[in-house]
Amino acid sequence: MCHFLLHVGVEKNFDFILGNEYLAYSDRVAFACRFLDHESLQAYMQKCLEKCQQVGNVEGLVLSGLSKEGIKILQAFVDRTSDVQTAALVVSRVLLPQDWVTQRKVCMEWVETYRSLLNTWQMWQSRAMFDVDRAAVLRTMKAKGNDAAARRIQNRRQNTRGSDMDVMASIPAALDARCNYCSSPLGLKRHEGNANQWLSKMKPVLSCCPQCRKPLPRCAICLLSLGGLN
Repeated sequence: MCHFLLHVGVEKNFDFILGNEYLAYSDRVAFACRFLDHESLQAYMQKCLEKCQQVGNVEGLVLSGLSKEGIKILQAFVDRTSDVQTAALVVSRVLLPQDWVTQRKVCMEWVETYRSLLNTWQMWQSRAMFDVDRAAVLRTMKAKGNDAAARRIQNRRQNTRGSDMDVMASIPAALDARCNYCSSPLGLKRHEGNANQWLSKMKPVLSCCPQCRKPLPRCAICLLSLGGLN
């Protein structure tokens, strides 16, 4: 910065500032907006976007926002760092256009992976808070949307909350008890009509997990096994 102040008005080459990796992208972009002409500014911003997409630098979101270029930056960031939490928290606060099929699928995979990680780490309260807060943010954004098409879609869905793919697709309204050993749900329902021969032969009340066959927890008072309805 001192070099710039000493040579202001003398030289017009600002590469020593615009290319300084120790400065944040936001500061360098602000400097470019102040001192570069229109063509040079456009070329510099495009160069920054391309570099951020290559190395996965999330500072590039200052330039791109959560556009298609921004999704590419986040994808490169996840590929480089495996930090799916940051990507999921970022994309969970926006509504992408319906015609961005590929980008919406990628963002949903980040969110679902993050939710699965929280469940794996047995952080069910954090996962539930994430689901509730995310749903509230998306509903608020849809309610305040100025796009006419978005309002028409919301009017069609306002009486059926469960059909809103953005808000409710990854938040099933269910509560299941899980096995302490294999974490399998103890809701003994027949999935897709497939009957379980082992379950069909068991008693109406089970004392073990239907997946790993290990005993269910016992009551802390009477020490009887907490059976699950078959």
